[in-house]
Parts: sequence; structure tokens; C-alpha cells
Amino acid sequence: MIFPEGEIEVVSFSDCELRTVMEAAKPLQPHQRSDFLREVAAELARHEIGPGIVGRVVGKLQRRVVIVSSVWCYSCLSGS
Repeated sequence: MIFPEGEIEVVSFSDCELRTVMEAAKPLQPHQRSDFLREVAAELARHEIGPGIVGRVVGKLQRRVVIVSSVWCYSCLSGS
């Protein structure tokens, strides 16, 4: 579901699911965490929350953020 700018989708997590999301956000740079959490909420809003979906969504989005960060860092270091 797409929300107008500024509106927030509320997602209910079990303790374990919340821990999964928060642990995935830890290795990200502080400036990346808010966007990451918004993306997680937006992606989960497209699915029915059930066993394993939180871990799959979080893993997919975390890998994308880390890969983009790695490419950016490599570009900076290589002078490209």
C-alpha cells in the first residue's frame, strides 16, 4: 500500500520479528537506518505477515543497502 508523503504504515511485530529488524539495521550507517526501516515497512505492507516473511524481506533489503554502500565506497576509493 502506498501512503502520501509523511504518513506511516503501522506494522505489528512479535518480539522475535522486531529483534530481526533491529539486528539487521545495526550494521548500517546511522544515516541509512531510517530509510531502511521505512523500506522494510513499505515492503512488509505488501505481504501478509507470517512465518519467515520478516526475515526474508529484511535480508533482501539489507543486502541491497550493503551492496549499494560497497559500490559507492569502491567508487570513492578508485577515483571513479
